[in-house]
Amino acid sequence: MTVPNSPDFNDSTGTFSIEMWVKPSGPGGTYGSYRSLACNTVFPSMGWLLATDVGGGLIFQNGDGGSGRGYAKTATSLVNGAWNQVVAEFDHGTLRL
Repeated sequence: MTVPNSPDFNDSTGTFSIEMWVKPSGPGGTYGSYRSLACNTVFPSMGWLLATDVGGGLIFQNGDGGSGRGYAKTATSLVNGAWNQVVAEFDHGTLRL
């Protein structure tokens, strides 16, 4: 699924949430990289990224084009081969998973 770029997702002072069901077949990307689930980015400097990390955990990051960056990570990994509900929230600069 492709969602067109929207200025609503570029506002670092607003709010939005992303919800999806994912069924991973294995861990995230290779060491030091992520497997993207959704993004609106010229990352890492501006935009946001929702991804799995090398251990299969979720990460949610954002950048404002300057020095402002946010980061949230889950303590547990997604379950491989099963449907997992993922919800990411951006609330006035605070990121939550």
